[in-house]
Amino acid sequence: MKASPNLPLSNQGMTLIEVTLVVMTLLSLISATMIGTHAYKRGSNRAHCILLAARAQQAIRTFSNLHEYTPGSEVPGLKSRLVGPDKLIRKEPQCPSGGFFVFGNKSLGETSKKPEVIPQIGTVYLHCSLDYHTPSDTTGW
Repeated sequence: MKASPNLPLSNQGMTLIEVTLVVMTLLSLISATMIGTHAYKRGSNRAHCILLAARAQQAIRTFSNLHEYTPGSEVPGLKSRLVGPDKLIRKEPQCPSGGFFVFGNKSLGETSKKPEVIPQIGTVYLHCSLDYHTPSDTTGW
């Protein structure tokens, strides 16, 4: 059998420039995905923190209704009456981003022994140390 005369050779494979373009495109897509993932994780942690604050707010309102306290009433040992096994908040909340929570009317980092008070409507009971984890609107809380 005779070989075919003068068949064109096919160009198989990719040039170095084409390979470089493909790798650069993949790297840019991966980096965009990583940036998006970081933003998603940060937003997710913020939402989780706000939900923990909302849950604590519901617990304090439930506690005050059950024991007939009004907003502004002083309650000795309020945190210990809310947090613990078989209580309204089973375990002390943890910020998913590494911040810490402050209960009640104390400011962040304060260690004074202020009396614990049922918060007024619209005042948050559980504060996160990370500023961006604070809910923007607490009307009706």
